[in-house]
Amino acid sequence: MEPVQRIPRYTLLFRTMLKHMSLNDPQRAKIIEAGEIANKIAQAETDEQTKRAAIFYCLSASIEGFPPELFSNSRQFIDCIDVEDILTDMPTSSAASSTSTSATSLHCTLFLFDDKLLIAKRPSPEKGGKALTGLDSVEKVTKAGGIPTGKKRSGMSCKGVVDITDVVATNVGGAGMKALVF
Repeated sequence: MEPVQRIPRYTLLFRTMLKHMSLNDPQRAKIIEAGEIANKIAQAETDEQTKRAAIFYCLSASIEGFPPELFSNSRQFIDCIDVEDILTDMPTSSAASSTSTSATSLHCTLFLFDDKLLIAKRPSPEKGGKALTGLDSVEKVTKAGGIPTGKKRSGMSCKGVVDITDVVATNVGGAGMKALVF
């Protein structure tokens, strides 16, 4: 019998003991607490430190140039969003119109932490940053019993880190058009 298979037996044992105990028994509170702990272990919930480690591993293993100073026990990852920056100030090489400009798209993902914003360039618009870094399956990574090794690069590259207090969001166009200013 595997140790993991014993946990449900302990929870059943604790419940049976509680059924036969008087409500005034001084050991009752300790048995209830032991039962709650056994239930938590049986559910195999991942603790916050393991989740944080898995997130930072996924980011550092898949983003080229990921800054090691972002690793912190107190830093919380909040979420990420895929964005597209349209650069319009690049002149075209057309001889007919030397004053025209061409629009170039830059595909990025913004990774938001409680105190920093990481900007990473994506190789193409087809796949989002969450999928490229593996953050869409962090639960699967942590449930697998550890952080995997040898994760391949995703083609993403770090373009900078900004302190969150230096970010200003502005409405630059019509509805749905927002800009972040650093």
